[in-house]
Amino acid sequence: MPGISNLLFIHFPGWLEFNGDAEGNKRLTLMSQYDGFFLNPPLEKTETLRQFMASSGKKFFSVPSYLTCKRTPFSATPKARLFFCGHNWDDRGGEKYFKLWRALSDTDYFEAYGTRRAWTDLLTRKPVKAYRGRLPSTANAVYNKTLECGVSLVIHGRTHLEGNCPSARIFEAAAASSVVISDELPFTKKHFGDSVLYVDTTQPAEEMFRTIDGHMQWILSHPQEAQELARRSHQIFCEKFALEDFMRDILDLYESVTEGKVVPGSKMVSD
Repeated sequence: MPGISNLLFIHFPGWLEFNGDAEGNKRLTLMSQYDGFFLNPPLEKTETLRQFMASSGKKFFSVPSYLTCKRTPFSATPKARLFFCGHNWDDRGGEKYFKLWRALSDTDYFEAYGTRRAWTDLLTRKPVKAYRGRLPSTANAVYNKTLECGVSLVIHGRTHLEGNCPSARIFEAAAASSVVISDELPFTKKHFGDSVLYVDTTQPAEEMFRTIDGHMQWILSHPQEAQELARRSHQIFCEKFALEDFMRDILDLYESVTEGKVVPGSKMVSD
């Protein structure tokens, strides 16, 4: 809107792929009219947009931003059950993951949640015993169930993996003091390091299951070490990714855009 600063949140890297066609050029022109950007994708993904804005004499202001949650106290709850919550879009609703969900369902520690529509294709082929339905649409439903289970399985969709963009799940899992078993998203490995256990999702379902089950057996047989792992990932979340800090970044971004220069000491990036 004229006369005020307009900010845009960019979640998926695909939004920054313009391809030079009419639709891409239209999107590029529209996005360049914004004054500042909250970025989930890595900064290098914005190169085309930055160059386009520079060609018209407009500065590019951005700050990293993620779908995260508020800072929480650590809770040393038992780490005994594996929690998964997802919509199963991309390839996670395909045959490979159907085999994985079935194999995990044959254990006594797996619980899966999500909308029934997201699990319909899987359930019509053969019931997934661990599927428990949809969590209530309340503010703390995911947090409370994650906290109760104690271990979280974080599996990103293909779009997130290709663009190195974290979903909310890694932050929700760490905030809920759980031991995190995650795919090998570069963002997660860079920021959470060995405070998280990993599974290679390029492997067949059978190998993925063996890795996840191996992690769970270690967690169950090493409760003190598992608590320490959860404590470390929780600390990283609180220090680097809590929602309260990103709210301050929003104010810094708005001030930088309004003043036309980066606020000293902020996470701002500007050309």
